[in-house]
Amino acid sequence: MVTSRPEFDVKTPLQALNPFTLDTQSESNLSDIRDYLRRELTTHLQNRPNANRLVEQILERSEGVFLYVERFCDDVQQGHLSLDRRTNSRKDSAESSANTFSASSPTGKSSAKMCAPRYAPSSPLASRYR
Repeated sequence: MVTSRPEFDVKTPLQALNPFTLDTQSESNLSDIRDYLRRELTTHLQNRPNANRLVEQILERSEGVFLYVERFCDDVQQGHLSLDRRTNSRKDSAESSANTFSASSPTGKSSAKMCAPRYAPSSPLASRYR
């Protein structure tokens, strides 16, 4: 199994294979992520009149990427984030993601250029790494 962004340098060597492309914006993917959010954040969403709106906002910011949602839920559950404070800029998120990937490079060398996301959903995840 190989997972990757649909980039030319990756797709070309693998073009002879029969790939399965996951459409992050498909209704089935978004529905799965929505269900996951509701299940993982149940205690944090209880008694909130805006619970459905919060779930939809998080889903929108995830751009259909499950890893974002998984990290987001983990950070909320660990107390690093609050559902009441979810505003950071895309720039902060991208820089934070690049720093996280760089710091976790197995070689110890900076891999930020190689691993930095092409896009970064608006995210409070960045505040965790400051």
